[in-house]
This record gives sequence, structure tokens and C-alpha cells, in this order.
Amino acid sequence: MNAELIKKIDKIDQKLLKELVHNSRMPISLLSKKLGISKQACHYRLKRLVEEDIITGFKAKINSAMLGYSSYCIYFKLIDITEEQENALISNITSKEYVRWFVTCTGRWDIMVAFSAKNNIAYNIRMKELLKIIGNKILHYETSIILATYDLWLKDRITLRNDLQESTSDIVIGKTLDETDEKILNVLQQDCRTTATAIASAVNLTPEAVIYRIKRLQKEKIIHSFAVSVNKEKLGLTWYQIQFLLRNIDEAEEKKLLSRLKMIDSVEYIVWMIGKWNFEINMYCKSISEFRANLMKIRSLLSDYIREYDTNIILKKYKSRTFAE
Repeated sequence: MNAELIKKIDKIDQKLLKELVHNSRMPISLLSKKLGISKQACHYRLKRLVEEDIITGFKAKINSAMLGYSSYCIYFKLIDITEEQENALISNITSKEYVRWFVTCTGRWDIMVAFSAKNNIAYNIRMKELLKIIGNKILHYETSIILATYDLWLKDRITLRNDLQESTSDIVIGKTLDETDEKILNVLQQDCRTTATAIASAVNLTPEAVIYRIKRLQKEKIIHSFAVSVNKEKLGLTWYQIQFLLRNIDEAEEKKLLSRLKMIDSVEYIVWMIGKWNFEINMYCKSISEFRANLMKIRSLLSDYIREYDTNIILKKYKSRTFAE
């Protein structure tokens, strides 16, 4: 990696980022108080992190399962594809409203796509469309149903079982959105630091009504949290993904497993799913040697559970939302 592209952040910047992981909608007045600096200094640091492309967005995370959606991830290995063809494929897939997440990678897979669907019919239609778009460039592919995602960046959050629900399997569906709720959620996914006044103007409500709706969506657990997107590559980190097939474990063993993973600082988030792979760890490391050392730790910590595993390096993220447009 070009050393000139790597940005340095100090301890105050690190604390600022961690506070934004807790709540990226936090006003400057409260954020500056938590950091022990002036509002002007806090605003300057936040602006600088955005301008240097370290912070790439402020997004509301949505528990889409609460709205009756299940989430799916499709992993593709491609063959005989040129750069021009790949760029056209990326543009085509990311333009689909139902596609929530798209990355390119190297290792077992070349691209990964996540989307949501309310039922098997919708899943089948969307899956067929993706297969048609990629066409004869597919060597092989696998699918999985995403159950839940855990954010481990802040290690204290894991004890709260603060998981993002991705599957309707264990959820009683009863939540509905009107058109205004949908507009508010779309604004908050684009930039959750948008003021209530600005949102009110966009949805033709009063700021007080917007604040009420946001609080209601949080209380109903439709809004999971307000998060910050950080460009880890700018900090000299590479995104590694490990897919595991684990033996069946009960809830007590799951807590034990999560507790063990808290010990590894590079682990950022984990995913539970159904498919060939039922567990996924995503981590950011400064070098391949650091990744290998952490992989050895993980294999040791999870040795009682692992049946099989594989690894990927994520090259670039092109789209990321927790709720379809």
C-alpha cells in the first residue's frame, strides 16, 4: 500500500470514532463534551476525518427482519471476465434497489452480493435476475441466509447482545412502515447526521414530528443504531474474511465463543448464517503476518467448534445498506 495514502489519527480521533460507533447521530455539543474538547475543535476534527476520506458515511442500521425481510448473501467465483466487463457487472448489480451490499474480493470468491426479500418468491425472482446479469461468467456460486450480525469494534457492546437481526425466523412480524417512515429511514441511511429540521423539510413534517417518528422507530427496534463508516484502508488496514463451518452449538456455547473472540482486537464484526458456511469473522489487519497470527489465535480459540474454514480478502466495498431502497 502507498504510504502516502495512509492517514494518521491520534487518541482523540480514535475516541471520536468510537463515540460515533456508539451513536453517530450524537450532536457536536455532546460529542465535544465526551471528548473533553471545544465544540469548534470537535467540529474541525470531524470535518477533517470526512475530508480525508477516513469517515465515509454516517448511517442508520435497520433491523430489516422487523419489517418482514430476510437477508441473503451470494458468493460468486467468476471466469473469463475482463476489467471492462467486471465494471459493467458491478454497475448493473449495485443499481438494483434490492441489493444492499456488494464487494469485490480475492480468495475463494470474486464478488459477494447481499440482498433482502420478504418471501421465497421474491428471493427466487431476485436470484434469477442476478444469475442472468452475470451469465456465463459464473464458474460456481454458493448462497447463505444471514441470521444476525454482531459488531465487535467496541468490545463492551458484545455483552449487550447488540445484534442486528437479518432473518425473520425468530421474529414475530407486526411492524409496518408508511411512506413517511420509509423516506425518513432512507435519509438516515444516506446521512444519519441530517438534522430533524432538514428531514422535516424533505418529508413535509414538523421537526418535532420527525423526532417523534425516529424515537418510535428506535423503540420498535426497527432502527438498530446510528453508526459510522470508516475507511480502514486509509488507516493502513486490510479487510480479511474467514468463513467457518462450525458444529451445532447452544446459546451458552455461543456466549462463550463470542467472549473468546473479544480477546482479538482485529476482529470487527461476525455473522451467523445458514448455508455451507454458518459463521463468518471479519477482521482488519496491518499485514498478512498479522492476519496469520490472528487466524492461528482464532483457530485455537474455536478449536472445539471448527469443522472447516476458508479465507477471503475483501478488495473494495461498492454498496452498503441495512435496508433496501
